[in-house]
Amino acid sequence: MQGLKFLKKMRIAASGLAIGTLAVWLLPVWLTGAVAASLEMKATDPSHIPQGLNRNHRIPRDEPRPEVRGPVNPLPTSNVLFQEPDDSLRDYPIDQTLSNQCRARRFLQVRDHMFIVKLGKQTYGAAVGGHWGLFDPQGLSREGSIYVIRNQDTGRCQVHLIGPG
Repeated sequence: MQGLKFLKKMRIAASGLAIGTLAVWLLPVWLTGAVAASLEMKATDPSHIPQGLNRNHRIPRDEPRPEVRGPVNPLPTSNVLFQEPDDSLRDYPIDQTLSNQCRARRFLQVRDHMFIVKLGKQTYGAAVGGHWGLFDPQGLSREGSIYVIRNQDTGRCQVHLIGPG
């Protein structure tokens, strides 16, 4: 007998739980619909629509606007180290050792295109041996030589020797 009473209580509790869960889920949906309906009525009320405003009207200012200035520390433009209107990069030898070091990120320009070389219509990044603009921890560059670094930061990096060396 007690088992039957227990089962009936459990069934009532389970049905109460189901109704409570359903109410918890449906109450926000019902409230959202009611709130949306009340807002919709207020939004369409003609008294809320401003009349006669000119969108191009500007509020007068007592003080002039400050002038717009450029960046505080702009990077300098590229410096041309070498320029030949008819040459091609194929005319200059590839240094295979330095190209391998470039691929391993041990022979690089400190800043891309800080120094450039213009050959024909092409522009390439360049570095000067022994100069601070060249990252060369193993000291493989020659003092004063101009190196053209093509495809830096890739596995296809090539280093060409342009200047004296």
